[in-house]
Amino acid sequence: SGTPVASLQNSTIESDAGETRYRFMKAIPVDGVCMACHGEAISEPVRAALAEKYPQDAAIGYPAPDGLIERVDMRLR
Repeated sequence: SGTPVASLQNSTIESDAGETRYRFMKAIPVDGVCMACHGEAISEPVRAALAEKYPQDAAIGYPAPDGLIERVDMRLR
């Protein structure tokens, strides 16, 4: 859409089962530095270090062609 990734955000007020919540979402932009550990082409030494230090972490293998890996999604009661 031409909108810079860093400025993508949205907020809503939601009601579910009688509970009202404020929901805020914001894009997390990434660049080459981030992709060294989270991208598809992770070097073997980095992959081994990540597996040893963060064995449960699945935040690898992102293609992120548009510079966006994920979003922050917070819901406050």
